[in-house]
Amino acid sequence: MIDIKQDDLGVVIKVRVQPRSSKNCLAGEFEGAIKVRLTAPPVDGAANAACCKFFAELFGIAKSNVEVLSGHTSRNKLLRINGISAKGAREVLANMLTRPVYLDIIVLFIVYCLKTRERDSRL
Repeated sequence: MIDIKQDDLGVVIKVRVQPRSSKNCLAGEFEGAIKVRLTAPPVDGAANAACCKFFAELFGIAKSNVEVLSGHTSRNKLLRINGISAKGAREVLANMLTRPVYLDIIVLFIVYCLKTRERDSRL
C-alpha cells in the first residue's frame, strides 16, 4: 500500500524516481512508494524539477504547491503536496494506476497516425 501522510498543509508521499525514461508516467508501487518514470536526467536537479511538475499536473495544482522534502540526490524522495487531502491523493493515484495500458497504446497510435497524415499531406 502506498504511504501517504496528511498534515496541516497537505500530504507527504513517498516517491521512487526512475530518471532518463522514455516517457513521464506512473509505474506502480515500489516498497510503499509511488514509482514514477521521468524523461529528465538526474543532473543539476532536473529530475527533481520534472518530478514536481509531473505531480503538479497529475493533481491539477500549481508547481509551487509541490516540493521535495528529502532525497534531493536520491531516487527515493519524500514529496510534500500542498492543498490536497490524503483521500483525494489516494483517489487520483488509484485512478491513474488502474488505468488500462491499452489506452496509452491507443493514444500513441493516434498521435502516430496524425503525424503520418500531416507528413503525407506535405508531400
